[in-house]
Amino acid sequence: MDTRYKLLLLLGISLPYIIQFYYVGYYRFLFSLVSSVFGASLYSFSALMALLTIFTLVNRISKGPGALQDSLIITTLTTPVVFPSLIMVVLLITSFGSLPSQYFGAAADLYLVGIASMVIVLPILGIIIQWSGMIKSRGTPFSHIIYTMIIFSLLNFVAFSSFIGEGINQQLIGHGTNIVLNAIFIIQVIIANIFQTDLPVASRLNPIQPFIGTVPVNTIFALSSALYLYMRLFGRHTIDKVETDGINTQTFLNMNNLGRISITLIFAILLNFTLILGISTIIGSVATVIKTVSLMIVSSFIIIILFYSYQWRKELS
Repeated sequence: MDTRYKLLLLLGISLPYIIQFYYVGYYRFLFSLVSSVFGASLYSFSALMALLTIFTLVNRISKGPGALQDSLIITTLTTPVVFPSLIMVVLLITSFGSLPSQYFGAAADLYLVGIASMVIVLPILGIIIQWSGMIKSRGTPFSHIIYTMIIFSLLNFVAFSSFIGEGINQQLIGHGTNIVLNAIFIIQVIIANIFQTDLPVASRLNPIQPFIGTVPVNTIFALSSALYLYMRLFGRHTIDKVETDGINTQTFLNMNNLGRISITLIFAILLNFTLILGISTIIGSVATVIKTVSLMIVSSFIIIILFYSYQWRKELS
C-alpha cells in the first residue's frame, strides 16, 4: 500500500484519541512532567527518565533493535518505578524495627511520581508504536484497531485520575495516588462482574463530559478501520492494477475491486452516522436512536445480502 494512503488511514484510525488528547487537555499532564524536570527537585529524575523513554523508543524504531537501544529502553522505562521501589526495600531492610518514616514517606512519594510519570507517557509510546507498525505494515490488521481502543482508554484513564494540587510535585503525587486507587477499583469492578457481587464505589474518578463530536469522529474511525482492514487483507487485488500495455499503476478505492461486502459495510457505517446525528437532534434521546438505528442497519445489511444472493442464484440459473 502506498505510504500516502497508509498515512491517510492512519490519521482516520488515530482520530478518536487525537481529539480526546485535546479534549481532556492532555498537554497539561505533559507540562507537569516537563515542569518537574526543570524544578530540580527529588522527583525530577523520575519525570526525566519517563520523558526520555519517548526519545529512546523513537531511536530504537529508527535504528532497529540492538543491545544499546534495548538497554536504553529498559533503563528509561523501568527506572521511574524500580528506583524508588529499591529505596523503600533498602529502608525496610536497614530499619531493624525503627523505620525512618520521613524517609520512607519521601520514597513512597517518589514511587507515586514515577507511577504518574510512566502512565502519562504510556499513551505517547503506544501512538509511536502504532504509527510505526502501520506505516511498515507490521502486526495483524486487527491489532492496530485494538491499539487505538487501548490508547483511547489510557488517555481517559489518565484524565479520570488527574489531581489538582498547589504545586507541580503535589499534582504528580496526587495523580499517582489516584492512578493506583483507580487501578485497584477497576480490578474490583472486574471481579465483582465475574462473581456478580456488589460493585465498589469510586471516589477518585474525575468525570469527563461527552461531546456531540464523538459521533462524526467515531464514524471516521469506523470507516478508516474498515478500509484499513480491507487494504491489509485484500490490498493486492485493490491497489495493484496492470494496464493492457503492461504498465503498473496504483489505484485507490477502485469500486470494482472493493467488493459487495465492503460496499455494504461502508453504506452501513454512513447510514449509522446520518441517522444517529440527524434523528438524535430531533428526538433528543440518543439511546433510543442508537437502538433503532442498530436494528435498521442490521435489517438493511441482511436485506442487501439476501438481494445479492438472489441475484447470484438468478445469474447461475
